[in-house]
Amino acid sequence: MLEKPQLPRHKIKRLGNDIQIVLPSKKNIFRVIWYVLGLIMWGYMTGAFIYVLIVITKITIWAGGITSAFNVFSIFIALLLILLLSFGGVIISSLFRQIFGKEVIKVNSSVMSISRQIFGLERISKYSSYSLEDVSNLHVSTSQNKQISPFAPRESIKTFLESINALLGKNGIIAFEHEKRTFRFGLEIDEAEAKQIILAIEESLPQ
Repeated sequence: MLEKPQLPRHKIKRLGNDIQIVLPSKKNIFRVIWYVLGLIMWGYMTGAFIYVLIVITKITIWAGGITSAFNVFSIFIALLLILLLSFGGVIISSLFRQIFGKEVIKVNSSVMSISRQIFGLERISKYSSYSLEDVSNLHVSTSQNKQISPFAPRESIKTFLESINALLGKNGIIAFEHEKRTFRFGLEIDEAEAKQIILAIEESLPQ
């Protein structure tokens, strides 16, 4: 029995010589469940740290602020809480990106812009727009498209780092060079779809 080829996720809109490519995030129910479980665990841990911090603060006040050991310990707990909140932010952003995220690539006669959006809100960075005069070597880079199982215990840290890299825009199967730096986009697409996107971009570039 022949398998039906997967339909491409990206959609192309053309306005004259300008082009817009919208690439919705790849929905993965197992990864969503993984993020939700991580969010639940993060909530319990955050609540526990807040409770401990409140108890220590009350003891310090009751002791008249003379217990320096408690003061140091409360500062340590507060720093851990800040780190934990940052970790939760990554989980929440990764979950929303998995469900609602998309990449938008726009190309006109002079500029190529790449934005990653959640709920239609763009993540703007210093390197979000690129002058076509300085863009070169647009190609497929399969080395950055390794899939990681979100349920493999050994790969938990790698999954977390992959999420951070995705949020920072360091992942992607399509690569190009701009001002002696390499940039990537096209998260979680296969090589065939990447080639379709590259072809669509190249067709819209000025001769």
